[in-house]
Amino acid sequence: MRVTVIGGGGFPGGELVRQAAAAGHQVAATCFSRPGEGARLVHVSSDAVFSGRAVTYAEDAEPDPISPYGAAKAAAEVAVRAIHPAAAVVRTSLIIGDGGSPQEALVHALATGRAAGVLFTDDVRCPVHVRDLAAALLELAASTLAGVHHVAGADAVSRHELGRLIARRDGLDPARLPAGLRAGSTEPDRRRAQPVTSAFTTRVSSPAAPLTRSDTSHVPLIRNSSPSATKRPGAVARAGSSDVA
Repeated sequence: MRVTVIGGGGFPGGELVRQAAAAGHQVAATCFSRPGEGARLVHVSSDAVFSGRAVTYAEDAEPDPISPYGAAKAAAEVAVRAIHPAAAVVRTSLIIGDGGSPQEALVHALATGRAAGVLFTDDVRCPVHVRDLAAALLELAASTLAGVHHVAGADAVSRHELGRLIARRDGLDPARLPAGLRAGSTEPDRRRAQPVTSAFTTRVSSPAAPLTRSDTSHVPLIRNSSPSATKRPGAVARAGSSDVA
């Protein structure tokens, strides 16, 4: 299969390029100026297309963005589906990895005193591991599935809870992570939204070491251990009480 990755130099794009090349596909980190004959388009969007006013969001939920970022993402979805109806539109959430994501870098900086700031307790996302997201994108690229697909983690957690999980995993002190509320804060609302959950799970042959909640034991929040790729129609997420960035 020939795979063209838009944004192949980014965090999820780079992992997608790596996995596609490892699987023996022909990979180019460029883009089609318009859909060509036989081209398969998988467009990556965001949970920022939602305002967060609802408790859950299904794949057929009407976008209601409340930030310029979310509005741009929603507009891009409309354009992609109008120009190329056979395209798959993938809405994902906060992307993390094994230490290489901006979220993980922030947690390390806060926990070691190299940065000032807080992790919001009223920002709720469904974090997804970059390897799982890349695998799902490849699986969609090889399929004929069209329309909107929610691809994210199965657990809804706040940024602060996620930070504590990352800190424990990486041998840092979770108690050093300051907590705060986005509501009423002065930080710009760049990506106000609430979480979506995975409606398209991925094959994972060797899950990464799971993160665990403080109140449970060995709950895999980051890697998806589903044995086969399936689509669960209507799957939605628990939502939190405010916005996410």
